[in-house]
Amino acid sequence: MKGTALLQKFRTHLLEDGYVPGDRLMPETELAERFQVSRATIREIIMHLCFSGVLERATSRGTIVREIKPDVLEEDLAFRMAISRYSFDELKETRLCMETAVLPLIVRRITPETAESLRQNIRRMEKLSRKPEEADLLDKEFHLQLLDICGNRPLRLFSHVIARLFDRAFRQQ
Repeated sequence: MKGTALLQKFRTHLLEDGYVPGDRLMPETELAERFQVSRATIREIIMHLCFSGVLERATSRGTIVREIKPDVLEEDLAFRMAISRYSFDELKETRLCMETAVLPLIVRRITPETAESLRQNIRRMEKLSRKPEEADLLDKEFHLQLLDICGNRPLRLFSHVIARLFDRAFRQQ
């Protein structure tokens, strides 16, 4: 079994067996037997997942599934997408699609306070029309606020990743 195929099979095992952060994996010898590979091969897979932040090896506890903080996930996803070199136009289109798709959710979940916050942001942007860099920061804040209103964690994560990439692509133009 090739390394990539084994890694995918191991990931599937973690998901299908219902592992959650804090759960301890079975010992390497048992995993090696289960996947019909050597203990050294299993150790490589575990080390790969440790380096990628999914697992953690603890001396007295064994190997456990780590809790992945949203900012770490955002950083990793943003890096992987940045290295893929998506264009400014693709990112802009993605942001537009996300925001228009979630409008019904925003309408259902917006509060008078969040609506006022958005209005204030727009007013501040208008006042900064002669300071485009400062206005751009407020524009970014506005777009992030829209998706934050949804209260949906994956949407929030994706919006932050898109905002990071959008900034990078915008600066390079």
